[in-house]
Amino acid sequence: MRKLLTAVLLAAGTAGLAQCGGGNTMTEATDETADMVAACENLASLSVANGQVTMAEAVSAGTFEPPMAPGGRPLSEAAKAQYAALPSFCRVAVTLKPSDDSDIKVEVWLPDAWNGKLQAVGNGAFTGNIRYGGGRSLAYGVDLGYATTSTDTGHEGGSASFGLGHPEKVIDFGWRSTHEMTVTAKQVIETYYGQPAEYAYWHGCSAGGRQALKQAQRFPDDFDGIIAGAPGNDWTGRAVAALRVAKPLEANEA
Repeated sequence: MRKLLTAVLLAAGTAGLAQCGGGNTMTEATDETADMVAACENLASLSVANGQVTMAEAVSAGTFEPPMAPGGRPLSEAAKAQYAALPSFCRVAVTLKPSDDSDIKVEVWLPDAWNGKLQAVGNGAFTGNIRYGGGRSLAYGVDLGYATTSTDTGHEGGSASFGLGHPEKVIDFGWRSTHEMTVTAKQVIETYYGQPAEYAYWHGCSAGGRQALKQAQRFPDDFDGIIAGAPGNDWTGRAVAALRVAKPLEANEA
């Protein structure tokens, strides 16, 4: 009798919820998703200082595929798994030109389930590319709920050849690109979510550690917390040491 009464009460409660609007959960979720997609696409017209938004698109969970350079190596199984596990997010790309010779590419990823914080990720060596996957990357940050941003520091490729005859690009690489990225990311975040990030963090290692120290030195208000792992701070000394090693290797035909 008790089991029968429980079943009747549950059935009546379910019917009552439907009559009172409690059965519209799926519709409400669909409407919320549509609103977030529209808010994401609206960022394409956002006016940013020293540049312009070049892309704003909603990315469904598990569907992101990173841009691949012609002839580039295929994704590893670990990379495929990382991207497949990503939640839904808004992907924003920006090109910044704080000088006549600047061409800084930035991406800001905005997860639907945001934790209220910003994480900026650093680069490695002279690397001129946005960090999509792996540790300290856009994918890593978004998976943890952070609005995450990364930059190519104003050039493409992994050598220092970009700096020859281009002093403004050297400045972009040295410190300007990361600051401009951070300012822009904060604007994008506040526009999209309707509120600023509660906290902003920097996460970098090696060159990313050097970038962290430079941020703390020149722009202490950019971040509330900084991880400066293994900072490659003596960049000139590092370059000279590399030449010292390369010179005898070049002379040895073996």
